Amino acid sequence: EKLLLINNYADIILIDTGAGLSSAVLSFVLAAQEVIVVTTSEPTSITDAYAMIKTINSRKKNKEIGIVINRVKNITEGDIAFEKLKNAAKRFLSMDLYKLGYVFEDNNVVKSVKKQVPFIIGYPNSIATKNIKDIAIGLIDGKGVNMKSSRNLDSFFKRIFGFFRQEA
Repeated sequence: EKLLLINNYADIILIDTGAGLSSAVLSFVLAAQEVIVVTTSEPTSITDAYAMIKTINSRKKNKEIGIVINRVKNITEGDIAFEKLKNAAKRFLSMDLYKLGYVFEDNNVVKSVKKQVPFIIGYPNSIATKNIKDIAIGLIDGKGVNMKSSRNLDSFFKRIFGFFRQEA
């Protein structure tokens, strides 16, 4: 019940599940209205992202998935990585992915980790901060991922708790 109080304070809740396909991660992903997969342009990361997308698609067809390519050196690198994922998903899964944006490689992120301060706070004018803000604005404005007209946290929590009860 206390979790439902969040509905009074937030329109969007982002849950960072971490990498991997554990049952807990999959439960959160399947309960969510929108899913964002964050990957890098490295081949192993693209492969892992595709595996996650394939698993999501096998459990819940027509799930909308947005993609963020992290730690890119330039737009071309991001475009190539996104196109690889998009084309594989279209060809083998018959699904569309939506580009939310890229986060450029930024030494300020490393500095922030060492300082244990979020880079958006520690380096508010950095390129990575600008990228994150642009992605956030896109989410809020409904660009990128096809956003549902209403976000109902009550239904999210009912779905997520339902998944966890099934596993118990």
